[in-house]
Amino acid sequence: MMQKLISKLRDYFGFSQKQIRGLLLLFPLCLILPITSLISSHLLSAKKKSNTILLLTDNDRLSYLDSLFDKSASPNLYTFDPHTATEEDWKNFGLPEYMAKRIVNYTEKGGKFRKKEDLKKIYGFKEEDYIKLEPYIQINAKATAQFQSSNKPIYYNFDPNTATEADWQSLGLPEYMAKRIVNYTEKGGKFRKKEDLKNIYGFKDEDYTRLAPYMHINDMQNNEDTKEFAIEYFNFDPNTATEADWKQLGLPEFMAKRIVNYTEKGGEFRKKEDLKNIYGFKDEDYVRLEPYIRISEKETVAPKETPKKDFFDLNTADATTLQQIRGIGAVLSKRIIEYRENLGGFNSFEQLTDIYGLDAEVIDKIKAQTHLEKPILRKIKINQVDETKLKAHPYFKNYKQRQALFAYRNNHGKIRSATDFQNVGVWTKEELKKILPYLAYD
Repeated sequence: MMQKLISKLRDYFGFSQKQIRGLLLLFPLCLILPITSLISSHLLSAKKKSNTILLLTDNDRLSYLDSLFDKSASPNLYTFDPHTATEEDWKNFGLPEYMAKRIVNYTEKGGKFRKKEDLKKIYGFKEEDYIKLEPYIQINAKATAQFQSSNKPIYYNFDPNTATEADWQSLGLPEYMAKRIVNYTEKGGKFRKKEDLKNIYGFKDEDYTRLAPYMHINDMQNNEDTKEFAIEYFNFDPNTATEADWKQLGLPEFMAKRIVNYTEKGGEFRKKEDLKNIYGFKDEDYVRLEPYIRISEKETVAPKETPKKDFFDLNTADATTLQQIRGIGAVLSKRIIEYRENLGGFNSFEQLTDIYGLDAEVIDKIKAQTHLEKPILRKIKINQVDETKLKAHPYFKNYKQRQALFAYRNNHGKIRSATDFQNVGVWTKEELKKILPYLAYD
């Protein structure tokens, strides 16, 4: 084959045998030399880059490597805290504008990065961006200390009436519960004793147990309306005492106004104990003031403004009768009657506070013009009642409590007394005080 090729070349070009052999040797060399040159150039370039990297400091080396990996974006990288980085910072790091806005929006709304990896939880944040930025992330430990997880709460003395959302979260409560408590206090709710905290919906008993030792309720906060007055005792007639008198006697301003408003609108105290009928009047205040109460006989003779015939039974009054009380219209009268029917009759005036829309002033007027003498209540046959009827009662709205009752009844048989009912163990003392008068054990 080779001989035929040499013969044709010699015949065509007129070359000698020696010249033909020289050409065949030269041709492969022409191919090898360019390839060798390219390989050599590449190796020299790589060696030059390697030597350059070795001569750089650690921070400069990171910047140099980043420039090799992403020449198009050319990010400007430096150490940063993701909590304080601005949109401009994130864009300088090579992130698109929408991602920069997303991260800043997250932090401005209270979002926290407790560790570097949390940055990857931002929706759409790329793994390659995290790898590129991770060496530069420095999270300030102090900035996140107050937002420690509920597994590591920080304990300190606090007043639940003034604690902030951040305080509740640092004490180990979840964010939704912290918001719920602060929302309650901001709307005027008060914790007058430690146990009141358990009245917050969803507040766990175990959280109360661990926080109770650190709770310190400011007594002056509960009596802020009286702090300008040093308590001074003197004989007084509750029918003629002024606001200043009541405050001097140690009552808060709201209670002083309530009593005076009651007497100015025709309400009257015929005996000392009547003072306890004022909504919210505390037993301890009555005990300390009772020795100084002097009701004038003149005030109790022939009461003209509120004759006995104007008093009516709250448990039998119809809508028309209820609407005779100032402040009660068609809506409230209907609401009172519906609640009374579901309840099985009122056992005390305190139950009026459970009716939506009835404020303290209207309740005082109801007390002044109605009576609840020996109320006849519709009883619940606790051993026979079913789920449907029981849940219709205002005091049995809690599903878990109802199920506990039925389970107890199935396991222990008939409930024969108030003691048996208490042994179900799912009601507080305050709840039992309300429920027990409505139970029948036959």
